[in-house]
Amino acid sequence: MIQHVYLYFVRDDALLIDKIFLCNVEPAHAIGLDDKLAEGHFFLAEIHWRDLELDQAASHYETAIKGDEKMAKAMAGLAEVKLRKGGHSEAADLYARAIGLKAEPLRWWVRLGFIYETLEKNHQQALSTYKNLKWSIEQGKVRGRPEFDLGAKIKALEALVQPPVAAQASVDPELTGK
Repeated sequence: MIQHVYLYFVRDDALLIDKIFLCNVEPAHAIGLDDKLAEGHFFLAEIHWRDLELDQAASHYETAIKGDEKMAKAMAGLAEVKLRKGGHSEAADLYARAIGLKAEPLRWWVRLGFIYETLEKNHQQALSTYKNLKWSIEQGKVRGRPEFDLGAKIKALEALVQPPVAAQASVDPELTGK
């Protein structure tokens, strides 16, 4: 009978936490009946992430994403696990997917730019990410500002990705006969 209460309240994190505390039941038991309860798996993933239990966190983030393919926060959480385990490309892909679903969290944009620029040394992708972030801020799609000068970051990356201007070849008149 109590199991039904957990299934009913699992979508509201505050009630789920309260019920787990009051009934002294393991959080995993609350979602053990239905793998499709994405919010419950996300909640467990966050607990495992907090406790640095990366494999368990990854498993629950993945299950949450399978239960709700549009759960951007689970993608961002899984991206952090992948990043911690050295999977830079996987983390970047997950952050890009999360941003595509929900462009708002500034920290996701900054994290994605950091991965491209610093970890993957992909300055073109970093530049594109930061330019898109700037545009999203200007359009009101993302609130806040990064803690760094976004314009200066874009200019610095533009200087890195633009091909160097070829030196003007001087023509020796003696060689051309002119």
